Amino acid sequence: MHGSRHLEYLQGMVFDEVSFIEFLEALSFDKQVEDTNELFEPADIHHSTGWEHEDIASYLSSSAAWARSSISDSSLTLKESNPWKRVAEILLAGKDVC
Repeated sequence: MHGSRHLEYLQGMVFDEVSFIEFLEALSFDKQVEDTNELFEPADIHHSTGWEHEDIASYLSSSAAWARSSISDSSLTLKESNPWKRVAEILLAGKDVC
């Protein structure tokens, strides 16, 4: 299991602090793979891992925007009652949102 599917799986498995940290490590690794690939081949040549943001500010801004939208738009997501899983969900969504 690679890339986004692996991250989606790990995000779904988050239930506590330790599993959230494991998700963060995988998210970080996924971004490192994207950055390394980008050094050697343009995005139109290599298989992108789905990162829409090159810097942390735009990533966090997109994550926050998605989270805010998901509060008022019940069609985006069912509200997660576990705060660790909800934060993982927000961070994963920010990866793909422009």
